[in-house]
Amino acid sequence: LKSHIHILNNGGFDGYEYALMMHPSSGERGLVNRGGRAATSVYVEFFGKAVHSSAPAHGINALNAMIKLFNNIDMMRPTFHPQNNVNGIIEKGGSAANAIPDYTKAHFSLRAETLIELKKL
Repeated sequence: LKSHIHILNNGGFDGYEYALMMHPSSGERGLVNRGGRAATSVYVEFFGKAVHSSAPAHGINALNAMIKLFNNIDMMRPTFHPQNNVNGIIEKGGSAANAIPDYTKAHFSLRAETLIELKKL
């Protein structure tokens, strides 16, 4: 969005009454007639207790919680409307392979046909 504001503030749309943005696609199904989609971002964090992997019983693994979240979302996908999407990435999953991580963070993108569907999702 900031790049669009930068273009606007520097006269990139001067002399135009409106602008149209289109997301091209390949294949037989085009995106032109599908209408708009509701979208939002969700950030999830888990906090645990870091320890060396030689003593995992003394820690609380935040990465295990994050992995379970991703697995549970995948298991729920069959219940989603076919046009709805939940996609995510782990932005922070630990800092060393031989340590139980005490913090993880993920970013999810949710998209649905309508705002009502998005709230359900």
